[in-house]
Amino acid sequence: MALEDLMAVVAPPSRIQNAGDLAAWTIVEEKLGTRLPEDFRDFCLRYGSGAFNDPGRLCVFVRNPLAANFETQFRRDADWLRLLKEPAGEEKFPFGVFPPHPGLILWAEDDNGCLLFWLTEGEPNRWPVVVTPPGDYFWERFDVSMTSFLARAFSRQLVCVPWHQAEFFSGPRRVKFAQRQSDIEYQ
Repeated sequence: MALEDLMAVVAPPSRIQNAGDLAAWTIVEEKLGTRLPEDFRDFCLRYGSGAFNDPGRLCVFVRNPLAANFETQFRRDADWLRLLKEPAGEEKFPFGVFPPHPGLILWAEDDNGCLLFWLTEGEPNRWPVVVTPPGDYFWERFDVSMTSFLARAFSRQLVCVPWHQAEFFSGPRRVKFAQRQSDIEYQ
């Protein structure tokens, strides 16, 4: 299971913020008008809200549908992506923005501006991860689940363009999951 792979690389918190339950998850999916990947649901129920922190190097902030402001942020993200797509055109921005299928759904970003999406083609459990570096229209596709993507990236088994630098997710310090801003270590 992909969540177990991620948990082996980055321990989940002992106390979970905004974890909710399956009933709350069902309500979120109804409001969004789509099912979301099961590993994402399991991730949110086990990790809750927070960020992956490669101490002193990089933070990856994962959106949590069970957090109070998620629906508003979800809609803002989609509107913002449509604004980015319009001047770029189909050649530079070859994807739709959810709700059309296939379309992009933003599920995470890092503190350097790298964006991580799902491409909503096919069944949610098979949605690929699409990554783009900040300020660029370079798109990288990974046909893995989001938890597999994170587990492999954090253990340097998978390298994407925005995180190609050797210092990301390497060295003696392990990636941690921080729930509070004060627990995130910056350079």
